Amino acid sequence: MGEAIQKMSQKNIPIRILAVGLFLFFLFFGMEMKDGYCFGAEVFRSLGLRVWSNVDQGWFYPGVLGIVGALASMALFSFATKNRLKTFGYLMEGALVVVIVCYLLGLSGIL
Repeated sequence: MGEAIQKMSQKNIPIRILAVGLFLFFLFFGMEMKDGYCFGAEVFRSLGLRVWSNVDQGWFYPGVLGIVGALASMALFSFATKNRLKTFGYLMEGALVVVIVCYLLGLSGIL
C-alpha cells in the first residue's frame, strides 16, 4: 500500500513542476515592470489585439489573463497533491499575502 502511494506521488511530480512553471510564466506575463515594460502587452500588440479595454485605461487584458492563468496553475498544482482543498487553500492564502505585499511595495514606490 505504501509503495502505491509513493508511486502516485512520484507520478505527480512533473505535473507540479509544470504548474509552478506555468504560474511563473503567467505571473510575468501580466506584470508590468518598473520601466513600463510588460511581456503580455508586447504579445498582445504583436498579435494585433488591444491591451486596454478603453484606449489606455479600464481592464488590462494581459493582467487579467495573468491572474486567470495563475489561478489555473494553482488549481493544477493542488489537484496533483493528496489533500487538494487544503493545498488550494494554502496557495490562495499565500497568493493573498503576495498581492498585499506587492500593493504595499507599489504604494511606497519600490515596485
